[in-house]
Amino acid sequence: MEENQENSKETHVQENFYDTENLHYGIEEDNVRTNFVTNGWSVFTELDAKWKPTKRLVRGDGTVASEECGHDVKECITTEPTAFNCYHFYHQNEHRDTEYITGSNGKINNAYTYDAFGNITNAEELVKNSY
Repeated sequence: MEENQENSKETHVQENFYDTENLHYGIEEDNVRTNFVTNGWSVFTELDAKWKPTKRLVRGDGTVASEECGHDVKECITTEPTAFNCYHFYHQNEHRDTEYITGSNGKINNAYTYDAFGNITNAEELVKNSY
């Protein structure tokens, strides 16, 4: 075994932030800080480390859609499913697990399957999804 061989395992670090009422108001993942505007239970807006909005979530029966902030409108309407679509729509099963996320063009960006207990058994993702 060579001494200079690199370790191929990635290390991911996550730190969560809570206020004095034990409500979750932020997260830092791999040195990227995200703050939240919540009602105590549900996230309505994600903000960057300088408290500038980066994503707004549309609520209905669960999360219905999200809007990525700061994109040009022309960039939002594309023909290919990419991470640059500004609007994403969440399609849920009867347990309110997200099964699909589609872009503004109607194409599937993310697809998930679950076991009977709601654990993800397979995930195919083009866009980051924390919900």
